[in-house]
Amino acid sequence: MMQVETEFIKANAFQSSGRVLYTALRLSDGIVRYRKFIFEKWTSYVRPRLTSVSDDDRAAFVGVALNAMDAVTAMAKELHQSRPGFNGLSGPQAEIDKVGARERRLLEAEVNLHMTTPTVPSSQIHVSTSGANSPVNVGSGSLTQQVNSAEGMAELVSALNHLLEAMAQTMRPELAEVREILLEAKEEAAKPSPNRLKLSTFLSGAGGIVQTVAALQPAWEAVQQLGRTLGLA
Repeated sequence: MMQVETEFIKANAFQSSGRVLYTALRLSDGIVRYRKFIFEKWTSYVRPRLTSVSDDDRAAFVGVALNAMDAVTAMAKELHQSRPGFNGLSGPQAEIDKVGARERRLLEAEVNLHMTTPTVPSSQIHVSTSGANSPVNVGSGSLTQQVNSAEGMAELVSALNHLLEAMAQTMRPELAEVREILLEAKEEAAKPSPNRLKLSTFLSGAGGIVQTVAALQPAWEAVQQLGRTLGLA
């Protein structure tokens, strides 16, 4: 906060509304980063121990993670209110609340997905056919082709980019929240070693809203198709 205020003092804009909004934006970004931090700590410590703890303990671990998110959102609001000239401004507070609620839902979806995903290899038989990008997974009574290559992820990044562009053209404010989720999905898919569980969570979380907008259906169906091909749906 001191860094933000120093920047606005230098620009002779300390009393401007821009300082109010920029402070809220920086605090909201902090909430997003903190959610990622909590999830990384949760997966590194809790997930390897899931097979040795009780259901009650698992639920408690989830509760600790969510309580931490609640605490950081409350702290962000308090920090914003404590700055000179910000007391009583409800708009930025509402935005911080909105980001906090969104990140809490996303964290809950992420940890619950990890809770219900086996930590040991499954009995699925993998059969690789010849040629590039042609692995075939044989499950119980079904045959599903999955492309797990970097090329497949690159196609997903491209499809997500097209979807985000289509969302920008709709100019619908209710899509702002899901846009953030899809941006994180695009960022994750672009990594050298994407976290498939996180990607699956992002796509699942975005689908409920995106599929209600008719104009986005072609772009969303392309993302879904690639998600199924990559084994994310």
